[in-house]
Amino acid sequence: MTRFLHTADWHIGRACRFGPDSPAIPAEVRLQTARRIIEQANERQVDFILIAGDLFQSADLERTAVRDLVELLGTSKSPIAVIPGNHDPMRPGSLWSRTEWQSRPENVLFLSTAQTWSPSQNVAVFPCPITQKAQFTDPTESIPTRTPGDKQIRIGLAHGSIGSVPDANFPIAHDRPQQAGLDYLALGDWHSTRILDRAAYPGTPEPTNYKEKSAGNVLLVEIEQAGAQPKVEAFPVAQLHWHDFEESIRDEIDAEKLVQQLKALGPPASLVLSVSLQFAPSLPAAAVSQIEGLKQDLERTCPHLAWKQDRKALLDAHELIPEGVLRRIYENLLAEADESDEHKAAALDWMADIAEAGQ
Repeated sequence: MTRFLHTADWHIGRACRFGPDSPAIPAEVRLQTARRIIEQANERQVDFILIAGDLFQSADLERTAVRDLVELLGTSKSPIAVIPGNHDPMRPGSLWSRTEWQSRPENVLFLSTAQTWSPSQNVAVFPCPITQKAQFTDPTESIPTRTPGDKQIRIGLAHGSIGSVPDANFPIAHDRPQQAGLDYLALGDWHSTRILDRAAYPGTPEPTNYKEKSAGNVLLVEIEQAGAQPKVEAFPVAQLHWHDFEESIRDEIDAEKLVQQLKALGPPASLVLSVSLQFAPSLPAAAVSQIEGLKQDLERTCPHLAWKQDRKALLDAHELIPEGVLRRIYENLLAEADESDEHKAAALDWMADIAEAGQ
């Protein structure tokens, strides 16, 4: 029996940026999450750790980033096996040749060739290292097939896209585990967690965008013996949680529902939020004030908050305001409305309320 931790796509050195006027989420967050992973592995007393590519974001990282990660990996009580991915391929001049990486502790193994690694007598790991940024051949073709009488637990370690993904970078045959007689295929590249029978993606342990709906995990894998079905458990390690909301707020019930949804996400200091709202013309001022109060609370504590209140939702009021000076003022305000201009926004709300009340 073997029990190991499967992770990938740490992208150490990556800072998430949202624009010139927004603060970036610092790269140090990813190192802190990596520390959580090692702590979890030590606590669960796994036999070894597999990192399926893209440990680093790129080859031009500062030396301190590489050194700090190497020191962290050295705190693992289990051996760690790493393969290069498409962000950090094994090629001349790559960061893998730097002194900081070359001086790594003995428990950190860099599997830069297809040579089999045996963490124990009954386990064989078949690495499929990446040597370039793009490739349209299957990197797992190098894995040998199981020979008759082989009772070892066989694990593939690769980086790429499994299945029929059009124009995929590093395409991997969907039946590679069956073709090669693998008990488990540990994959990297996809940033959301996917468990596919005998193959799995842990996803990135620290999300990088709102589309990664099931990111932020690592996988704990247990295989009883050769041929047994792997038991795969995903558990969360991410520090930051990304959520995007697009809602129409028609009344107090919608407003209260939104407030409760946002509060239920957890501590604001752990949230990266994008909120896009459309207010109905008839939305009471108390509901607007409730949402505005929540927005101010989030602005003080969220690492990043993108908040938009779409004034185009007030177009219904255009038909309700009679011809004349009031309608011309409304049209001018609507044409110039900017979410950053609270006075114009308040005027539009007020005029829409007047129009609604007059019906």
